[in-house]
Amino acid sequence: MRKCYDIWSRNGKPTNPDDKSYQDRVNSRKEFKKQVKVEQARERDREKQEILEARTRDSKLYHKLVKGNRNRNKTGIMDLHVNDNLYSGDQVIEGFTEHFGNLASAEKSSQLKDQHYHELVEYEIKLINDMVKSKETPLATQTELKKAIKSLNRDLTPKNTTESVWLPRLTEKEFKLYSKESYDKKSYVAPQTEKCATTVKLLRPHKLSDDYLDEYLEEKSTENRTVDRDLNILMINSLIICHLNKSPKCVVPHFELVQETQWGLGWIWKMKCTKCKFISEKYKLFREIDTGRAGRKSATINYGFQTGVINCNIGNDSARLLLTSSCIPPMSKGTMQRITNTVCDKVVKLAENETEQVVESFRKRNETLGLNKNSPVKLQMDVGIKWDKNASQVIGIACENETDNHDIIGFHLVNKLCWVGAWLRGKGYDIECPNHEYCTSNTNRYDPLSEKDLGYEIGKKIAKLDLLVDYCTTDGDAKSVQGLQEAMQEIFDPLWSVNRLADTIHRGQSQFREVLRAKFSVGMFPGATKAQRNDIKIAFANDLKLRSHGIMKCLFAKYNGDRQQISKCLPRIVKSVVNCYSGNCSDTCRWSITLCNGGIKTSWWYKSINLSSHGLQNGSLKPNKTDKLLIESLLEMKLSQTALNQMQFFQQYK
Repeated sequence: MRKCYDIWSRNGKPTNPDDKSYQDRVNSRKEFKKQVKVEQARERDREKQEILEARTRDSKLYHKLVKGNRNRNKTGIMDLHVNDNLYSGDQVIEGFTEHFGNLASAEKSSQLKDQHYHELVEYEIKLINDMVKSKETPLATQTELKKAIKSLNRDLTPKNTTESVWLPRLTEKEFKLYSKESYDKKSYVAPQTEKCATTVKLLRPHKLSDDYLDEYLEEKSTENRTVDRDLNILMINSLIICHLNKSPKCVVPHFELVQETQWGLGWIWKMKCTKCKFISEKYKLFREIDTGRAGRKSATINYGFQTGVINCNIGNDSARLLLTSSCIPPMSKGTMQRITNTVCDKVVKLAENETEQVVESFRKRNETLGLNKNSPVKLQMDVGIKWDKNASQVIGIACENETDNHDIIGFHLVNKLCWVGAWLRGKGYDIECPNHEYCTSNTNRYDPLSEKDLGYEIGKKIAKLDLLVDYCTTDGDAKSVQGLQEAMQEIFDPLWSVNRLADTIHRGQSQFREVLRAKFSVGMFPGATKAQRNDIKIAFANDLKLRSHGIMKCLFAKYNGDRQQISKCLPRIVKSVVNCYSGNCSDTCRWSITLCNGGIKTSWWYKSINLSSHGLQNGSLKPNKTDKLLIESLLEMKLSQTALNQMQFFQQYK
């Protein structure tokens, strides 16, 4: 915020809303206030959490809260009304005593306010008494009584008031009667002991285990199942309730899987009790997709799994192998392929809808700026392919270059692969793709892959959205702009032209390659052998690329992106950089932006990691007149008016 304020002050403190420095100052203040409010809210949440997690007798936190409230509110309590009595001055303490005494005493009134709730409680008490009376309680033997008496802890009273008493370890069912889970889900608290002085401590409960459960745990299961967590819990609760209603005499049920039906990766289970004749209904342990039609519906886990498969570098066969290795029964190949086709169609429709939304946002943006809603857009395009004779797939992607989001608004895939066509040709049929049924390819296997054709197909798709393209940023050797221009001319205007632009990354890579291909003189680089001179040449190529990028970045920062001012400085800077590499940096480097100040530790030779790592110092390079002209032409690939025009809409320097 301070930097934005300093820039705004140096510009004369303008108040024009269109001024960039004024906008930056306003936006930075808004962001600063927003962060302050966020930190204040975070501090309040921290204090609340500290209070919730504090111990019952945390005197330090208590006095801290009292002191904070005392400083925040200077006024005190003068009068107190308790049960129609007024207490003033020193009598306020008596009023507090009477009030909290009434809270701690039993309710004097015998009248029940909620008669319905009282009846429910009485009914539950009656049910509990009936269940206890109907249950046959076996008589304890003399041996069991002796064992129980010996296990009693006779000395439960502490020797002094500060000594803690540990109760015997309880079961999980008994432990839940005394405590509950804390807010952080990591410990347990006893709410009954709040504000009470007690020295009793509870041990964590024993885990319940029955004989039939131990039998299952001892068996080594060889298969796993994918089931919905909530539906599985719902099935367990439903089993217990249905079993209790249909077989009330079966006290401890032993459930077993009697039937299971696979539905892709989902499962339908049917259970039975081995101790009685109880058989449950079928439970679907997967979520269904609501299609609005009658009949069985698809499981969400099947479509979710296939959505993940098509977004990974694995196919259906690898996915089946992965499931089988995890001991999970996989879906059949036919089911996986059918779901894959459906998911791919949905993904294509989703991509087309998102493209239409992006185009509509462009039109709204143009109307907001007062432009024609169908104004031309600027694109950046690239092709993902390994260019060799065995390439069988290629994809071209076009992104908008109007915003920092760079949303995709056009793409085209060229595919030569077709399993059906290859299988039919192997059987002797005269089949050529893509002119047969169930063909997955969209071009002939003998046709060459061309960036120009990709640009043409992308241009036709963009033209269907009523979008014109005037500038397209690609790499230096791409031909996709020509295809894009042909599509625009064919559909909109025969005289329409699409200008190709370059970005800083591709231009820097081209500059590096041109330095390596340049024919410098033999004495240009030091070194006793040809390999040593080649290593120094590579270091010089990297240094030239990074220095050109740094100079352009400094120029954009100094002149705030004013290209006219930058273009005036470029010829002088190129001459100064050539002199710097020739060993005469003290004369001109100090008066132009060359990233070199001409001193010992402030020179480019000292700061450059590429030069210093090879032991190069000022005067190590020995260029002749031809070498100087060659270095000048290599610098002008990025530090010239032509290069500046070709990178005019690229925002990396900014």
